[in-house]
Amino acid sequence: MRVAIFALLLGSVLQAADDPDHTAGALNGRAWSKMGTPMRSAYLQGAYEGDGLCRVIANATIGWPTSLTFEEIEQALDLFYKEPTNASIPVLIGGVYYVKRKAEGASEAELKQLEVDLRKRSH
Repeated sequence: MRVAIFALLLGSVLQAADDPDHTAGALNGRAWSKMGTPMRSAYLQGAYEGDGLCRVIANATIGWPTSLTFEEIEQALDLFYKEPTNASIPVLIGGVYYVKRKAEGASEAELKQLEVDLRKRSH
């Protein structure tokens, strides 16, 4: 029984490692670049509603770039993922966070450091 469980877990890890569109189980920039506009819009809408749910349930702070429209977030993510070294960064916990910090007025130096940190955590 233990061997079967181990084999199942190992297979899951190996399968995840072979999927270039996911980083740590989350959709990344490669997946974002493959999505069409309707899928991107639906993905962002779901993330927005999930963020709202987290705020209600956990009394968490807003994790969403509220000053931007969905279209502006999509355009900002497109620009972020044009940099090939950002491709492995997860969309929601990396790309959207970067867009949020930029919209909040983070300095160029802060944004460059954030990019470096996100890249390190995404490999």
